[in-house]
Amino acid sequence: MSDPRYHVLFLLEADTDLLFEIQRLDVQSEHPADVYFWFRFDKDSGMLNQLDFENMRTLANGEQERDFTQGQLCFNTTTGIFSPKDGSLPLLLSTVTPSAPPSELKTALFAFLASIPIRT
Repeated sequence: MSDPRYHVLFLLEADTDLLFEIQRLDVQSEHPADVYFWFRFDKDSGMLNQLDFENMRTLANGEQERDFTQGQLCFNTTTGIFSPKDGSLPLLLSTVTPSAPPSELKTALFAFLASIPIRT
């Protein structure tokens, strides 16, 4: 069942974490930063951290790249890798299709969305 507040655009899974992008459906704004969000979710702790988006690229082979303050994500339709800038080991990711987040992630995401102000 989908949530009327957001749509998951990309969902990538590692053993320990999920990385994903959402588009808010309950917000009308001219500011993309109010509508699109990237997150890293720690499966063990249930901690949800917003990634600070900087840049994106689509390569000729269809691979996607996203740059964040916290690291770089490269992915395609089946796999990906997140390379943190803090020097920790890269996360090897698999693309989850369909992009259905687990319930504990939905709970953390609902709390996050309820806490952020929207620019008008």
